[in-house]
Amino acid sequence: MGSTLHLVRLLVRFRLRSMWNTAWRSPRGKSLRLVWLFVLATPVAYTGLLWTALDTIAAVAGRAVQGAALAAVCGAIVTASVFGKMASNDAVVAGSGENEFFLTKPIALSNLVLARSLAGAATDFFDALFLVPALVAGALGWNLGAPGVGMAVATSVAVQIAVSAVAQAGQIIVVRLVKPRRRRTAWALSATLAALAMAGLWMVATWVLRQPVAAVDHLMPWTGVIARSPAWAIVAPLVALSAGGAGAGLLALGAVVSLSVVATALAMFAVALAARGGWEQAGAPWAEAARAVAAGTRRRSIGPFGKDWRHLTRDRSRLLRLIAMPLVFVGVQVFGSAGWGWSTADAHHVGLVAFSLAAYAATFGPLAHMEAERRAFWILRSAPTPLGRLMAARALFWSLVIGGMGGVTFLGLGLAGDVAASPETLLLGGLVLLGAVAISWLAVAMACGAADFTDEARSTLSPSVVYLYLLVAGLYNVVLTDTGVSRWRGVALYLLATGLYWSTGIRRAADAFDPDSQVDRRQRLMTPGAGASLAILLFLGHRAALNVPRTTATPEAAVWVDLAFLALVGVCAALYVARRPRDKARMGWWPALGLAVGAALGATALLRLSGGQDVSSDWHGPSPVMSIVFGVLTVTVEEVVFRGIIQRALADDGYGRVLAFVGATLLSVAAGRGEASLAFVTTHVVAGLVRAGTGRLSAAWLTRLAIVGVAAALVRVGS
Repeated sequence: MGSTLHLVRLLVRFRLRSMWNTAWRSPRGKSLRLVWLFVLATPVAYTGLLWTALDTIAAVAGRAVQGAALAAVCGAIVTASVFGKMASNDAVVAGSGENEFFLTKPIALSNLVLARSLAGAATDFFDALFLVPALVAGALGWNLGAPGVGMAVATSVAVQIAVSAVAQAGQIIVVRLVKPRRRRTAWALSATLAALAMAGLWMVATWVLRQPVAAVDHLMPWTGVIARSPAWAIVAPLVALSAGGAGAGLLALGAVVSLSVVATALAMFAVALAARGGWEQAGAPWAEAARAVAAGTRRRSIGPFGKDWRHLTRDRSRLLRLIAMPLVFVGVQVFGSAGWGWSTADAHHVGLVAFSLAAYAATFGPLAHMEAERRAFWILRSAPTPLGRLMAARALFWSLVIGGMGGVTFLGLGLAGDVAASPETLLLGGLVLLGAVAISWLAVAMACGAADFTDEARSTLSPSVVYLYLLVAGLYNVVLTDTGVSRWRGVALYLLATGLYWSTGIRRAADAFDPDSQVDRRQRLMTPGAGASLAILLFLGHRAALNVPRTTATPEAAVWVDLAFLALVGVCAALYVARRPRDKARMGWWPALGLAVGAALGATALLRLSGGQDVSSDWHGPSPVMSIVFGVLTVTVEEVVFRGIIQRALADDGYGRVLAFVGATLLSVAAGRGEASLAFVTTHVVAGLVRAGTGRLSAAWLTRLAIVGVAAALVRVGS
């Protein structure tokens, strides 16, 4: 037992040190810190939401229904955790530093399973992210105080140990009983079960959190069944503490710990039986996918389309995830949390569901293509064909797959829901198809941009890439729900952002195996994709501010929300620019100042003569001082994003000053704050010309600020 505890200490120190180095020492640490911040903030939000839901249930039902609701949520969490850990096959697949280390040590496999289970209680944040907040919410909702919170944490630790042991035993049994040729199919089935379990968790949590009163109707007939199920054991200590005091609570906690010990012992016994005849290294997943070509088989050359198709059909686990997981999640959205009536209520809802299916499918398809080919990507680099052309062929292939999936879903749901055929319905169908195709190109581009093959044990598809992809994909929901000019501005922004990500991605992919590319990354060169991300945040923040008056009684709240988004994007943009080399100006400061003032006066005079709209009319606040602050902050943030990052990055990428000016101006017109009027467009065009001519961001900023200030002064004098 002493050696096992020593192994536990070693694992805990190693995993915590690895997480620390990844967040603070690796090149990707900056983006991962935001992910960790999100991970730490999420349990607090879950605790508050579930606490509120339990209070709502208590107002219409008794403690038994409250306990059943909490047990249902906790049971769904544990089920999803077990199947998710089994599908990850991280305990049996070679490649990670931890597994390679233990393969060389004379350690019994059952002891290793026990040590990993105990260490996971302190280092596995997935279970803590969901199970601990749920149990703590129950303790707070029942007014159990500090003893209840402590009992919730102790229960979570005991359950985590048993879950980890059972999941590891399941992985080892699969490797022992399933032949290597069939293992990928077994892992794919495990991933499908994990997706079903996660979908069940999503559905149950949605019922309880969003519709607690309706959840009472669903749970009332099943209260007795849930009370006799294994899920009830998870909440039994809290229920006993609430009903019978500390003694009853400790007795119930002892029962949970005993069940955890029994489950862990059974898992160790199963592992010991599986390893009696020696242990077989499972090998890497890509090695298990290899097939021997039958003798006499005719080998024909295939093009890029055929290569991607053969690669997809041979990788059974990836093919199953591509088809099954999006259908599971969207099926839950249609038949579970949202409902069939909402999903087929009109063409807009059908479009949202169809595009969501395409976006989920792209997550498992084109977004993961670099990870799937990381060991054969050097073949593409050595081919006498431009990499951009090869990636374009891949994007076209996935456009057919993802676009066809989105189009068929829209057509099928529209016919099943009896959505009336109209020009708006046809337009929405075309927009869904366009979005599904564009999301395929976007996923290929973002995967190329994240390509980093310097570490074999590290996935190229980091959480930050997935979150960024989901953010850009979420932008298209604005296109499907808006009307008029706002819709087409969203379409333009979506397509332009995809083009900028493509420019960044192809450049990064071309340097994937180039040793000199590491020097460029240390120099922190600007990329158009980073500017596109900030432009999307600007656009979505403004759209969120416009919707604030619908949910609040104070119109001034929209201004504060807009200011908050502007400040957030401004800080991110300023930090991004400050960490990059300074741009070389093509004109001295005083000539640039004169050009900026002259361009601003000329643009203002032209707008006044043409009767154009006042460019400062869109910037307003609860007071004149706030209006000035809002206007200056808007001009500053937009100029840093559009001219300081996007226009400069395009010029540095070799597109030239003309194309850089055109691209940045189009993006600023699509994502900028304000109505698409003549004055709005002229202001951005003039600022872009000044930036291209002088090479100074300050000159472009001064130009826009002068146009706004002079126009506002003229309006004040005229009134």
